[in-house]
Formats: sequence, structure tokens, C-alpha cells
Amino acid sequence: MTTLGDVFLILGGLFAIGIACWAALVLSAIAFPNRAAKGAHALSNKTGGTFFLGFMVFAPATFIGLVLASLPSPAAKILGFLIFLALLLVALLGAGGMVRFVSEKLKASAGDVSQYGSVTRASGLLVAACNIPFLGWFLLAPLMVIGSVGSYFGGLKQTVAPEVNQA
Repeated sequence: MTTLGDVFLILGGLFAIGIACWAALVLSAIAFPNRAAKGAHALSNKTGGTFFLGFMVFAPATFIGLVLASLPSPAAKILGFLIFLALLLVALLGAGGMVRFVSEKLKASAGDVSQYGSVTRASGLLVAACNIPFLGWFLLAPLMVIGSVGSYFGGLKQTVAPEVNQA
């Protein structure tokens, strides 16, 4: 039987995870401005190609990580979890590009907003969209992770760095 305390526990956990994800997105966009600018440039130029590239990296890495993590050998389990951690790190660094991409769109529509203000708002919008029950959890959040991986690797392919606007 579910009590009101269980409901508060779940909602508090979702709120805490949302705040942590928001802070990680803001940090990745602000701490690595060149990487975020390259990722945003890759997303704005070839959106479909960036998502396809992200899927082509995400699917095999996830499959290999799952296979290794399910093996009984402790060394294989550790290697599988290290693959997942590397994939999450790549997704976090690529998410800075996605935040930067949304931030530029917000700044163009809002007008008089600082770089930091538009980055924090963009991060909040992305986290809020991924927290929508069922649609956000099972459609938007996986698409955002795949797009972030593609944004990271799409930014690696660029030879010329886009202009970085420091706040």
C-alpha cells in the first residue's frame, strides 16, 4: 500500500535528480565553452546527421556495456560499468552543446538576456521537458542522450572552431 510519505519520497527524489541534472548541464555548457560551441554548431548544421551519429555510437557502446556487465567475471563487470560511465561522460559533454543550441534560440527570441541567464533557462527547459511523465522519461530523455553523444562526436569532426561568446 502506498502512503503519502512514499509519494513525497518519489517526488523529492525526482526534484533532487532534476536539480542535479540542471546543474550538470549548466556546468558543462559554461565550463567547456569551446566544446559547447562546437556541439551547438554540429546540431544547428546537421541535426539529423548528429542524431544518427549519436545513435551509431550509443547503440553499440550500450550493447557492449550490457553484455560485459552481465558476465559473471568481476573484471568484465567493471569494464562494462566503465563503458557506461564513459558514455555518460561523453553525453554530458555533448549536452553542453545542446544547451548552447537551445540557449542561442532563447537569446534570439528573448533579446536582452545575458549568456548565463540564457544557459540556465535552456538547461531548465531541457530538464523540465525530460521530467514529463512517460513522454519525457521514455522518449525525450533517451533522444536527448543520443543527441548529446552525437553533438560531442559531431563537434570532434569540426576543424574550424565557431565563435565563442564569453559571458
